[in-house]
Order: sequence, then C-alpha cells, then structure tokens
Amino acid sequence: MSFAHNAYSMVHGNYRCEVEILTGIDDQESKDFGIQNGKVQKSDDYTYFIRYAESALHFVNSGNNAEMILQYDYTGDGFDKYQNSWYTFKVSTSNNDFQFIVNKMNYSVNYIGSCKKVNTKSD
Repeated sequence: MSFAHNAYSMVHGNYRCEVEILTGIDDQESKDFGIQNGKVQKSDDYTYFIRYAESALHFVNSGNNAEMILQYDYTGDGFDKYQNSWYTFKVSTSNNDFQFIVNKMNYSVNYIGSCKKVNTKSD
C-alpha cells in the first residue's frame, strides 16, 4: 500500500525536528510539570529525530531517548497525520512544519516547530 504525499511535504527519510512553541498547557499542568505556553529555547529536550516510510513514522526524543513508532492515519486539514495511543505527529503538506500532540489524562501539550532533512549516506 502506498500513501500519496503532497509534493511540498516531507518526503520519506530522516529529519531533525526542533520545537519552537508549546501550546495547550493549562494552569495545573504548568504547575505539575514546570512548563508553560509560548516559545522555547532550543535544547535536546525539544529536539526530535524522525524517520518515516510509507506507513509509519519512527520518533526519537533526543532529550530522554524515548522512542516509538506511529502509524499513518490520514492526510487532511493540511497535514499528514501519524498516530500511536496518546501521541499524534502531524506534518504540514505545504512545508516542513510539524505538530507533536501529547494527549494523556493529566498531560495535554502541543509541541510545534519545523523539521529539516538529515542527509545520510544512502541519500
């Protein structure tokens, strides 16, 4: 099965994604987790490495080495969407902007930023 991606969206491969803004954080989450809505400084905690093929996206958080596989869900509303339980990773179909959405019972945050292709020997 093949999924059609917009010509301007990211092509299959490896990317480094930098979070620029956090949104969706309520007052209690801000107190509990020490985070707040708004711009963030570049750091390992807000850097993700992704690799995706036709039907899945491999995600690694460089701050804590957490990793997971998210399955392709659909393309719509200007995004290619990948899903895994409480996690959604959306890539813009018009540029390399992304949204990483965490939606747990006590933690709901949107991480927003952009991705750049990482050249590998096979590229």
